[in-house]
Amino acid sequence: MECIDDILKYEGYKGFHLDNFDFNKLQYLSGIEKKINKKSDYIFLNNCILDLESLNLEEAIDIVKDFYKDYFNVHNINFVNETLLDETVKGMNDNISSFEFYDTINKILVSINPFDLPFVINGEYNLDSRIKIPIYVYSGYPNEKNREMYFSKITVGNLINNLTPVFVAHEMMHLETLSVIGYADDYLNCEILSIFIEKIAALNMDKSLKLLKIIEKIRMRDLIEQYNKYLRDRHQLLEEDMLISLAYIKSSLVAQKLFDMYIREKREEKREQYIYDIQDVIDGKMKVEELLLKRGITSGKCEYLKCIRRHI
Repeated sequence: MECIDDILKYEGYKGFHLDNFDFNKLQYLSGIEKKINKKSDYIFLNNCILDLESLNLEEAIDIVKDFYKDYFNVHNINFVNETLLDETVKGMNDNISSFEFYDTINKILVSINPFDLPFVINGEYNLDSRIKIPIYVYSGYPNEKNREMYFSKITVGNLINNLTPVFVAHEMMHLETLSVIGYADDYLNCEILSIFIEKIAALNMDKSLKLLKIIEKIRMRDLIEQYNKYLRDRHQLLEEDMLISLAYIKSSLVAQKLFDMYIREKREEKREQYIYDIQDVIDGKMKVEELLLKRGITSGKCEYLKCIRRHI
């Protein structure tokens, strides 16, 4: 099993928590949870989700295709068959060099449109959607220059409705950004663009704002749950689980700040510039941190209660 440090280096991150984002200033999130429970928001949210129009998987994918066609120039990604990958790695000579190791894997990768990646229903009654990244890292050489990012599938829950395209849009942004090794310096920023695009997709796909309101509630609930998990289990969590929680907490707050700024832009050309900047990240011309700096978004502007009031 690959260690988390090697995976982060392989994906091009320089580390994690590289700025001064202060998680201790988020204690108000625990208080918000009590307020939400009293208002039965969880029950209300679940009922809203169940009331949404059902879709089949093909319909959901087509909606996301149309959204990305309108907003971005997507790049091909590397697909790998997991069985072939495992067999290829097992068949390598023990004394193979790191360069040869990665070069051998590269030979079985297939460049495809991200929407041609296999979509697999996970069999669980939920809205979960995620990409599978079956990376192999050569021990001691996680950042060899000829390494490539590759993916095997996207799994989705079998509760497929109007929200499914929103979550698939989220995963598509991961495919596009992760394919650019080093698109972000700090691992804790890994979810920012995907969560931001999720909100843009919800706004684009439903002008009544119903989907956006639901996704805001889902993300707020998940943010609070991740923060409470961090407070409760931080001394016993595995490093990987801790980093995932911290990345989700920080990325959620920064994405909310970015989306608030986007919404407040009155001129369409100003809003379009946000999309152009994300395209630059996808194209490898800009890092996530540079995008945030361009918008004047610092950790200190995302930590406080006033930054999330409108999302509660």
